[in-house]
Amino acid sequence: DKLTHSGLEGAENSVATIENFLGIDINYFARVNFTSLIKIVDAIGGITVDNPLTFTCYYPPNTTYKEGQVKLDGTMALEYARERHAFDNMFEDTERGDQVRVENQQRVVMGIAKKVLSPTLLTNFQDILTALEGTFETNITTDEMMSLVRMQLDSMASWEFINQKVLGEYEYRFGGAYMPGWELIYYIPNEDSVENIVNNINTVLNNGLLETNN
Repeated sequence: DKLTHSGLEGAENSVATIENFLGIDINYFARVNFTSLIKIVDAIGGITVDNPLTFTCYYPPNTTYKEGQVKLDGTMALEYARERHAFDNMFEDTERGDQVRVENQQRVVMGIAKKVLSPTLLTNFQDILTALEGTFETNITTDEMMSLVRMQLDSMASWEFINQKVLGEYEYRFGGAYMPGWELIYYIPNEDSVENIVNNINTVLNNGLLETNN
């Protein structure tokens, strides 16, 4: 079935599906919705993303995001992460817009991670957690979060973020368990791409280093 359908049975089912697909263990997860993403970004004072492509959103208020470093508040971060149709006529590949959306979502997640790791926010992390209580679903306890915050404050380690996405091709297929009578578009993963990602995950888990051009 479609990966997006797995979440209809809860975040734990999405985790189990990805674990089964990649053959890895996922210890922690956090799931946000549209409203909680806005609240999280606003609570940390906005984020900055490195936007590679100028575009104007398809739906009102038709915001234009310029190429380069762009600061986003919560509402803008959601709009930026959801946009797809603005890219429909920019590429020969008519499904490229869907891939740009994935890449932009990764940029938003990275922007949140980088902002949260700043010393100012780490020092006030308990206040941020209190403000965001109940806005997102996670299996990480508050004690575990605060332990990670203290470890980061003690070490002030620097981090390099490397994003990857599964490569593949689009195909129309009938819609699996949830929508069996509907012909839906599926993204069929390339096996070599999946293998590469699994190898990179295992390299990191075994304290190895990745090449940044992967």
